[in-house]
Amino acid sequence: MSNLKIITQLESERLFIRKYVDDDAEKILNLIFQNRERLKDSKVITKDVYEMQSLNDALNYIKKMHAGWIFKKLFAFGLFEKENNSLIGEYKVFNVDWESKQAESGGFLGYKSEGKMYFNEVSGFIDVFVFEHLQMDKMIVSCLKNNLVSIFNIERSKMFKKINETNDAYYYSTNKDNYFTNR
Repeated sequence: MSNLKIITQLESERLFIRKYVDDDAEKILNLIFQNRERLKDSKVITKDVYEMQSLNDALNYIKKMHAGWIFKKLFAFGLFEKENNSLIGEYKVFNVDWESKQAESGGFLGYKSEGKMYFNEVSGFIDVFVFEHLQMDKMIVSCLKNNLVSIFNIERSKMFKKINETNDAYYYSTNKDNYFTNR
C-alpha cells in the first residue's frame, strides 16, 4: 500500500472527476440544497451531508473527505462538467479494506444531470481507480431499488453479479479478474 501512486483526478469525455478542494464548498452546498429530498435514502450520502446547511458545513465535509484520502479509507470524487465546471454529482470509493483488498463504491447525480449517461463515463474510470491504482481484488456497488437506470446498466454489464438485497437496495460485486477480462 505504501508505494501506491493514488491519482486525485480523472478525466472523461465530458467530466473532470476529481478530489474536492476548499473552493468547491459552495458548489457542494448548492448541489445538496437542490437535491436534498432525493438524497435522503442514499446509501452513499452520510447524515452530515444530508443535513448540510452552511458553507462552514460544506468546508467541514471537504476536510472529512481529505482525511479519508490521507488515511486511505475513503476516496470522494466530485463530478464536474467540463463545459461549465459545475458540480453535478459525487462518487465515492469507501470502506476500503487493505487486508482483504476490497472496497465499496457508489455515487449520485443531481437531478439536472439525470438521463445524460454520466455514470457510464464515471464507472469506467472508477473501475480503473479501484483495480489498477488501489490494486483491490474486489469491489462492491450498492444501488437503490428505485434507481432503475443504474440497475439496468449494472445488470447488463458482464462485470457484476448480484450478491445481496435489502428492503431498499441491491448489492453487486465484481473482482479484478472480471475487470481485466471485460474491460
